[in-house]
Amino acid sequence: DGSVWRRWGDLGNLYQLGEVVYTIQVILGIDDIRAEQLILMLRMPLGWNTIEVTKWPIRTFSKGSSQLFDLSMNEKKDGNEYTVALQSDKVVDKGKIRIGPFNISIISVNITRNGEQIDGKLFVSGDCKWVWVDFGDAQTKKFEISAKAL
Repeated sequence: DGSVWRRWGDLGNLYQLGEVVYTIQVILGIDDIRAEQLILMLRMPLGWNTIEVTKWPIRTFSKGSSQLFDLSMNEKKDGNEYTVALQSDKVVDKGKIRIGPFNISIISVNITRNGEQIDGKLFVSGDCKWVWVDFGDAQTKKFEISAKAL
């Protein structure tokens, strides 16, 4: 008679939203469990050339204390070169990002951070090579990191 009404879709949406957020967190590889260092392990699916996120909430140290803030990130792949732009609304005291994958046959990689040449060491994980790049300091809210296989 229409006196009882139930909305079927809303309860399921919260569950489905949880899976979507978890998938994004895995692809971005954000590890902020230990707040003293932000670790990013990007996992770009095969066939993708770009990952971009705007104002993703993270927790890490900024100016010596654990704080919640927003991180925007854009990773682009062009052949054997990756470019990652990071921007946050607060400074990141200490962070590191894993860049790759590179073909297992790659011998070296040229890395720049905010235009300056830095050292990086390739390592093997699975059937590919990767490189870790450190970032973070008490002044900078933006980082551009480039890694090109030679």
